[in-house]
Amino acid sequence: MKVERNMRLQVSLPPGMIRSMAEVGPLAIAVNSKREQLLRETLERRPYSYNELDPAVAYELTERWQQPCEAMFEFLAANHPHDLLALLHSSRLSSSDLTYAAEIAGTISDSALVRPILAALLEHPQSVVREGAVYGLARHLDAGIRSRLQAIAASDPSRGVRTAAQDTLASD
Repeated sequence: MKVERNMRLQVSLPPGMIRSMAEVGPLAIAVNSKREQLLRETLERRPYSYNELDPAVAYELTERWQQPCEAMFEFLAANHPHDLLALLHSSRLSSSDLTYAAEIAGTISDSALVRPILAALLEHPQSVVREGAVYGLARHLDAGIRSRLQAIAASDPSRGVRTAAQDTLASD
């Protein structure tokens, strides 16, 4: 068994090792388990790892980007939306990264997935994160979110967050 740089697992089996299709299932499970273990070990050696994400996705991110960035969040939103939302839900991102990730999460089409994560960020202590959550929620408004944005527009301590909420409600 060897692992190439791009993490494709190659297994060499002696002829006649698999005698029936019933043996293929356990072998596939063992190979996949070994692959995940190797991915996790590789990720642990990287300067920035994403333990809350699928190991294959986390590996791909660390191969492409040295640290979180807008392009990474856009890639996740387009290709792995559940992983972007998991990252938002974790406490691993800085406030500035969390802001961009929240805005970009708004591009995910499934409002039922997006709303609870971004609504929770409306309570974040950093105003820049609350503002990103407001902009992310712009495509996912329902009665509950509108009501929260009205309250934010009236009373958030940050002028930028109040303005973002007002703009979002006005464009609805």
